Amino acid sequence: MSDQLDLLIVAIPPVGLDGPPLGSSLVAAAAKRAGFSVQSKDFNLKFYLRNREHSVVREFISQDTFSAEGIAKAKFDEILNNEINHWLEEVLAAKPRWLGISIFSLRAKKPLIRFLRRLKKVAPDQKIVIGGSGLTNDDFPEKYLAEGVIDAFIKGEGEEAIIELLN
Repeated sequence: MSDQLDLLIVAIPPVGLDGPPLGSSLVAAAAKRAGFSVQSKDFNLKFYLRNREHSVVREFISQDTFSAEGIAKAKFDEILNNEINHWLEEVLAAKPRWLGISIFSLRAKKPLIRFLRRLKKVAPDQKIVIGGSGLTNDDFPEKYLAEGVIDAFIKGEGEEAIIELLN
């Protein structure tokens, strides 16, 4: 067995701040029980803590709908791009065999696709799987797979599927 991290699971915004992301925690625990090395990072919480002084970030994290326009949109895009730089640093430093990204909401598509495209530019061989409740009623995972920015996706319960993927 190598010293390489088997799975890094990250939660990307937006996810509510009322507790840790449960689904990704269950997937991480299942992979650990199966003997894989796993780390989890909550990029959502880090995003909020680094940028909570900006009302546009507080709105993005807490509201069911989010539509920044004008100056607010430009500021949000700047904040998001800076945040993605932090995410890239953390993923590249961890060097996981697989990166698992938990998607809680369809509102995560904008941060997700920006992150995926930038990650694949700097680490084209990084294996990426996405999953979570935000994938349930949408076909964007299939589009991302066809585009080559992800290598797999899991819809539904991920505890058994992640073990199959890691094997």
